[in-house]
Amino acid sequence: MMINRSKRLIPAIVTVTLGAMLILTAAPSFSGDPLQEIRDIYAAVNKTIEEKKAQVILFYTSDKGWKEAKDPEQKEFKDIDEMDAFERNYVYLHDGRIIKVRMALETPSGDWMLVRDYYFYDNGRTAFVFDDLATFQCYVPDHDEIEGPYVVEKRVYFDAKGKQVKALKKAFVKATGQEISAEHVR
Repeated sequence: MMINRSKRLIPAIVTVTLGAMLILTAAPSFSGDPLQEIRDIYAAVNKTIEEKKAQVILFYTSDKGWKEAKDPEQKEFKDIDEMDAFERNYVYLHDGRIIKVRMALETPSGDWMLVRDYYFYDNGRTAFVFDDLATFQCYVPDHDEIEGPYVVEKRVYFDAKGKQVKALKKAFVKATGQEISAEHVR
């Protein structure tokens, strides 16, 4: 009787063991570097977008409210609302989920522009946020005034549970690449 019971448990034990082995070998995020996983997501998402495999939806905002663009790939604006838009939000969809969101904000005067990209894990949590701020508003005390525009890049990395694992911030003169202190950029 004891032997029969043991024989019936063998398939279950084998199934559980094989399942655990598959999970551990197929999912490097369980034991791997979260930054490498984020780099892989970043590369895969951008490749999907470059290959035009993602659906793109564009919403833009002007002083008249927000509106969905009929053609998010258009290079020239077709109406005055689109021309006056100071915020553009691109939503990239693939396989029924959002893979990237790009928010582009700018002042009507053109003094600054912020492009913020969000990348997501399969579970919907944010994996990576990249800010690219271009501005003419800066004062660098060590060098008097260095002619702009200036760029401030900020990168924030999150693990699959939503915990921040790394943050980087860099500021530089756009034309020369000369690094400046981010604290002096407004």
